[in-house]
Amino acid sequence: MSALPALVLLIDGSAKLVKPAMMKGTISLGYRESAIVPLGIVLLSCMLLYLIPRTAILGAILLSGYLGGAVATHVRVGESIFNILLPVVLAVLLWGGGFGCGMTSSVGWCPSDLNPLLAVSINR
Repeated sequence: MSALPALVLLIDGSAKLVKPAMMKGTISLGYRESAIVPLGIVLLSCMLLYLIPRTAILGAILLSGYLGGAVATHVRVGESIFNILLPVVLAVLLWGGGFGCGMTSSVGWCPSDLNPLLAVSINR
């Protein structure tokens, strides 16, 4: 479930590093060309943390912040509802895929520990 959004974000982060001048969409959102490479570094760093099982939760939290910034950017420039909701959908898929694959087992806590109702849906 998290493979598709992870692939999308890896491609986006890589493109920001390899061809920053080609990122016309990012520039049209009000970012300077000089900010594109640092954004790519941040995105790929967060993805690296997300893809390592022991740091997956930290990666998911940081990616949620990154994608929240994308939502704020799209709202600020008056983009369509699709462009505004796409980062939200990516974040939901990242979190859903992580919990479905046992992201929490490597760090010793599980959402079902916080709410017994979640144990029914997670443990099936």
